[in-house]
Amino acid sequence: MLPRRYKLGPEAPALIQRMLHAKGWVETSSSSSSLSSSSSLESDWSLFWRLDRFKPTEVTSCMGDQRVNHFLKSGEITQKDNLQRNIKRMKTIWGPVYDFIPTSYTLPLEKVAFERQFSHDVGEAWISKPRGLSQGRGIHVFDTLAGLNQTGPCVVQKYIHRPLLIAGYKHDLRLYVLVSSIDPLTIMLYDDGFVRFSTNKYSMDNLADSYTHLTNCTINKENPILSSSSPSSPAPSSPAPSSSTISSTHPSSSSSSSSP
Repeated sequence: MLPRRYKLGPEAPALIQRMLHAKGWVETSSSSSSLSSSSSLESDWSLFWRLDRFKPTEVTSCMGDQRVNHFLKSGEITQKDNLQRNIKRMKTIWGPVYDFIPTSYTLPLEKVAFERQFSHDVGEAWISKPRGLSQGRGIHVFDTLAGLNQTGPCVVQKYIHRPLLIAGYKHDLRLYVLVSSIDPLTIMLYDDGFVRFSTNKYSMDNLADSYTHLTNCTINKENPILSSSSPSSPAPSSPAPSSSTISSTHPSSSSSSSSP
C-alpha cells in the first residue's frame, strides 16, 4: 500500500510535518501553495495543511479523497465582530439561551447605539477588543469615552466587574475541541485543558493594569513581579497561581445532523 501524501503551505509549523511523518505520511514534491493546478504532481496529495484560509473554489475543486485543514467561512465564529453579529442573530431566533454574552456592540458600525447605551449606564466599565488580533493585543478596559482607544474595527462589551476569582485572581479556561465534520456535526473534546491566570490580584482601582484584567500568557509573562530576583525587592503579599492543565475524566463526543 502506497503511503499517504500531504502538502504544506508556507509557514506551516514544523510540528505538523513531524506528526505526519511519525504517522507514515510522505510530503508531496509539489511546492505550490495553491490547490488549483493541472499538474498530476500538484494534485497528488490527500491532505493540504496551511495557515491561511482556502478560497471556496479551491475547496470545491478537491477530489473525493482530499481534505484541507479549514472549513469554509470559519471566520464567522473565529473573528470577534462576526461572532458577535451571529450571536445576536441567534438570540433573535432562539431567545434567552444566548444570554450568556454581555451587552456588545461592533464599532464603528454600531457606534451611535453604543454611545447611547454608554451614556445611559453612567460609571460602568467596558472592554474593547480589536476585531482580528490575538494574544491580548489592543484589548483595554475603559469607563469614559475618551478612554476608548479605537484604532480600527473592534467589539466593545460591558465589563464583568464581579468575575469568578481563584485566590483573588482572574482566570479563564481554554478547552480544545476537534470539529471533524459539520454535517453531521461531530465535535470531540480533548482530555486536557489549560487554565490561565492574571498575575495581579483583581481590583477595579486601575483599569489600565493589563496584569490585573487580562489573563493572556503573552502579556502576563512580562509582569515584573514574576522576574524580580533582587533580595531587596518586596515579595508580593500573595503570589499569583501559575497556569496549569486540567483534565476531564471522560472526553465527550457528540454527533447530530445539523448545527444548533
